[in-house]
Amino acid sequence: DEPNVTYNMACNVDGLVKRAGKDLVLSIGKLFGNQTEITGSKRERKSAIVLESPSQNRYVLNFTIPDGYIVNETSLSMVNKNIINECGAFYAQAKVNDNILTIQINERYLHYVIPIEKWDKFLEIIDASAAFSNTSIVLNHK
Repeated sequence: DEPNVTYNMACNVDGLVKRAGKDLVLSIGKLFGNQTEITGSKRERKSAIVLESPSQNRYVLNFTIPDGYIVNETSLSMVNKNIINECGAFYAQAKVNDNILTIQINERYLHYVIPIEKWDKFLEIIDASAAFSNTSIVLNHK
């Protein structure tokens, strides 16, 4: 077993928060990084996929909700995803506790060789990950 790498980071990110009238839109998916998006003819495949190795990435993002705002419940529920299949998984969950918004993300690939017969299952995980990168949460002004 190799040791896990854990780190904490505090930062300011330009463009992460935008105003929508009195409300705020938090583009949380941008913090997940650039994700592979497979489109067009690249979705057609004739041979197995070979990855560097099985892998898993876990992220926990904590945001302090500014005074005078509450998390929009509809946008919060749209963050939640749970895709599990024989190729791996993509899991995202958002919850609010007091004034802290916590988002947990887990992206896992179980095998380093994905047979062509499981390409559609592999795409389910890739697509969920790519879609998450466009996810936003609305903070409503009280």
